[in-house]
Amino acid sequence: MFHQYLDFLVDKNLGGDKSRVVELFQDDSVFEELNKNSSSYDWFHFEPKTLDGDYFIKAKNGYRCFMQERGQLVSCVEKFPNIEDAAKHFFETAGYY
Repeated sequence: MFHQYLDFLVDKNLGGDKSRVVELFQDDSVFEELNKNSSSYDWFHFEPKTLDGDYFIKAKNGYRCFMQERGQLVSCVEKFPNIEDAAKHFFETAGYY
């Protein structure tokens, strides 16, 4: 599971403390940066794709988090009205820290 760019942001902005990752998500700027710097090898995805992994995506009315394998959902889609709550849920359930 690769999340090199996310790890870089945590090291740069949070002194390497992964348990503080939610602090990066006060607005969409880091979310958009992760999208721009993502790779198909990443396990974390920040836009809809058909790849396996954990997803944290922006939706019409907030954010959605879910896990997908072989193009199929393997967890319930969780809906959140704001990015901070979505980030907290995503990184806890994905086991980032």
